[in-house]
Amino acid sequence: MKFQFLNSTVSSEEILQNAILRSTSSNISQKKSKERLIEEHNKLEYYGDRNKYIVHNICSKQNLNLNLRFRVSIANLQINNHIPIEKFLLCRVITKFINIDALLALVEDPEGNVERLALYNWTSLPKNNEDRMNCRSIDQSFLPVGTLLVIKNLSYKVSSDNNTIIHSKNPKDVIIVDRHNKLIDNLKWSSDILDKKEIKRKTADDFRCRGNDYFASKDYIAAIDEYSNGIKLEPRNVTLFANRAEAYLRLFQFRNALIDAETALNYEPSHLKAAYRKGKALCSLQRYQEAIITLQNLHLSMKASTDGSISSIKKSTEQLLKHAEILASENKNGQYDYTSIINEYCERAKIKKDSKGNDEWVYEAGPRLDHADFLFKDIEIRPVEGKGRGWIAKCDIPENTLLMVSKAFSIVYSHEALGHTMQSNIPNEKTTCIASSLCNEELITRITQKLLAESSYCQEVYQLYDGLNLKFNQHLVNVDAIGNIVKYNSFGLESDIIIENSDSSGMGLWILPSYFNHSCVD
Repeated sequence: MKFQFLNSTVSSEEILQNAILRSTSSNISQKKSKERLIEEHNKLEYYGDRNKYIVHNICSKQNLNLNLRFRVSIANLQINNHIPIEKFLLCRVITKFINIDALLALVEDPEGNVERLALYNWTSLPKNNEDRMNCRSIDQSFLPVGTLLVIKNLSYKVSSDNNTIIHSKNPKDVIIVDRHNKLIDNLKWSSDILDKKEIKRKTADDFRCRGNDYFASKDYIAAIDEYSNGIKLEPRNVTLFANRAEAYLRLFQFRNALIDAETALNYEPSHLKAAYRKGKALCSLQRYQEAIITLQNLHLSMKASTDGSISSIKKSTEQLLKHAEILASENKNGQYDYTSIINEYCERAKIKKDSKGNDEWVYEAGPRLDHADFLFKDIEIRPVEGKGRGWIAKCDIPENTLLMVSKAFSIVYSHEALGHTMQSNIPNEKTTCIASSLCNEELITRITQKLLAESSYCQEVYQLYDGLNLKFNQHLVNVDAIGNIVKYNSFGLESDIIIENSDSSGMGLWILPSYFNHSCVD
């Protein structure tokens, strides 16, 4: 399926690829090591398309005439600039290709620079029996590791996950170089110069230290990978589970965080940080009473202690327990401190400039506030004949009754999609349309990414109306369904509230409000 936005048409496969790249790759601007890039790429295999395709037929050129004066290195590629037609990139494949929307692999140049490569328009689905006989999978036999490539007319871009990638859209611009080509006989590949030193085998503690370093730089995806590698070596290492739980919390993957915290507590019931992170995960999953019990028990276990080293977690536990009790009251009674919430929003909606001049939140999550959902007790959500699932009042409801409060399942603010804030005092219809279109595409991508990370959310989203009546596995990510659910159920945010030159415009998906039947047809 293709989705039409303001100035572009984007396929569901492209949105899925963008979401997968974000889920598997950290978007930290620092240069990544070859080892780190390979680790990120290998995670893509889980999502790769294993169907058989007709693959563009390429041949190696034994007598290829190359003028190495026109060779460019990966280090000299410039973002959003096409290289001159006479120049080319010489590289070799260092990972297997994986097919998502494009064919993805890692390549390196003779200087040892490593980059991601995306080959487009290389595959097609078989349409008849004869074609099916000639099709093959994208596996180790397709441009295997070690294949030398010359790539012309390439482009160098920043992809959706904010990492760079080499794009090639024409298979005719990719040429396999014969290994025995005399022109490259004298070309030395830096990675072939073997280090004579003994390679030290990494321990679980080595992975813990590397994970902590990544965590300190807010590279939570890389931190999780390091902790996971350590867990493979020591499956009962409580510290690694507790640390990974905190990294999951920072990525808002609360179910994964809860699993890790509970695993750590199974092995070491008195682990304070694991218990605290369990309480935090339960709060975020709206399991408030369980969170309160967990935090009360943790608070009691530390109450009589005079150990100064636990003073920080003791204070944090007291604060989180108080917050969990407020959330429980909001959820049960619909009692909200509106003045406090507005003040909290105004504080957390502040924006600053990053190193590239783009707008970013002062607080990491911005104005995404942590408050509880509420649904009035005399309202239920159930199927309505001819209209799908909707709100049903079980009795007459008094005037001025609070019916519902809902936190967004996913929300995108305009500056997050645009890179800059729209100023309310400069009305610009075109800018507003562009922002709305970009927010729409970004919202679909973020929801897809969220479901990829924690598939247990799938059924919650798929219960909403999609206008398609598609039949598919409700436990798997389906971008066609997500896109149409956003189309029929998303809400636009008006930019009426202006805080220090920032605005609150954007788009989001809320689960509970989506069941409100707003049809004009009786």
